[in-house]
Amino acid sequence: MISKRHLLGLAGALLAGVGLHAAELDWLTDLAQAQTRARAEHKLILADFTGSDWCIPCAKQHRGFFRSPAFAEYARANLVLLKVDFPAHKKLPAAEQAANARLKERFRVQNFPTLLVLNAEGEELKRWVGYSGGGASYLIKNLNSVKARLKPENADGKTGRCCCLSTPCLCGVSANR
Repeated sequence: MISKRHLLGLAGALLAGVGLHAAELDWLTDLAQAQTRARAEHKLILADFTGSDWCIPCAKQHRGFFRSPAFAEYARANLVLLKVDFPAHKKLPAAEQAANARLKERFRVQNFPTLLVLNAEGEELKRWVGYSGGGASYLIKNLNSVKARLKPENADGKTGRCCCLSTPCLCGVSANR
């Protein structure tokens, strides 16, 4: 006979599995591929510069932001995710190591974790250095503020930014206004 305790444990394990599944995300490791997807899907790129196997604040950020079902839902609808990893023990393919080093230099990343919001052209729109806590709702709120500044009705006449987040517009929406 199965006790209530066993049933509760089984129910908890099932719910935890659902939560983990809901938070699984598609992280790309190539900026050009991320840019292509961002253009096609009219999304921002969130680049996570991390030391996945040695950086304690990076691990806290991963748990605090990226494992959240709320963030997973937001990311699927609004972001292309790019992981730029600098592990100490895990071996990355040589091409990925070289590409990550170039991105670190290009964006002048000096500390981990660093989160960058990029448009589809690879232009930096926002940067966060370190993990400040606050959970997924904090990050989502800040990402929404970046997006709000880029909407056509909020764009200044100089940038011509569009909902596709590119300068000039790639989707034709700005041209039709």
